[in-house]
Amino acid sequence: MSSEAVVRAGQAGVAQIDMTPRSLEESMAFAEKLSQSKLVPQGYQGKPNDILVAMQYGYEIGLAPMQALSSIAVINGRACLWGDGALAVVQKSGLMENFKEMTADEIRQAERAIFWAKRRGVAEPIIREFSVADAKKAGLWGKTGPWSSYPYRMLQMRARSWGLRDGFSDALKGLAIGEEIQDVQPTEAPRVLAMPRRLSESRPEPEALPEPVVTEPEQSSDPADGPKTCEECGSDLAYHPDGQWGPWWSCSKYKETCCSYKISLKKWIAAHPAEKGA
Repeated sequence: MSSEAVVRAGQAGVAQIDMTPRSLEESMAFAEKLSQSKLVPQGYQGKPNDILVAMQYGYEIGLAPMQALSSIAVINGRACLWGDGALAVVQKSGLMENFKEMTADEIRQAERAIFWAKRRGVAEPIIREFSVADAKKAGLWGKTGPWSSYPYRMLQMRARSWGLRDGFSDALKGLAIGEEIQDVQPTEAPRVLAMPRRLSESRPEPEALPEPVVTEPEQSSDPADGPKTCEECGSDLAYHPDGQWGPWWSCSKYKETCCSYKISLKKWIAAHPAEKGA
């Protein structure tokens, strides 16, 4: 960290040190130090690169580095604001004039959660709701996890996330809401399509060269043209006319002595060229 850290006067005369990085080098060093701490969320421990990206996300939406690590997580492969992080970002942006939410008892009685917010400079309020019927239709009601442990809280968070995304997407800057993304079945990332080349850049495809012809050594299916006894224990061999590489032999005493000797005609010819046909 730079020696030019700004020291501010804190409450009760206690000095507070501002450790916010002010360059890429400081950010990388800061992320490396944080990754070694047990006080950062477990998902960031030992991952300085992830911490660096989370801090950049936080910078773009107005969160200090430590706030970003507490409010941003990767869920189903996407960077998300979770918990009260999204609401905090919108409140800090100054775009929200006021908001209202139902209590847990009100949600339980109405079987629906309603989120009401007033955006500064906009006459019409933003009203979004999410009901028990909506949760059942989406296959969420009774689902193992928070939907079983805190179902009415989840209704509140879903109504809130809809209201924040619909009314304050400019403050969230495209970041998803964790409570929504965790309920989405992860899918494979879409393929990246290559940009077509201009006609002036097109080149004829080179002609494919013919594949070399590999001639396999002639193999006989006559068991007399192969090995006679097991080279490991001297027992008789069992003949198998068909195999992946043609005829092959295995030790006939496998069940009695556990001898696992095996050899194909191709390998035996390679090892005993003078004995072929003997």
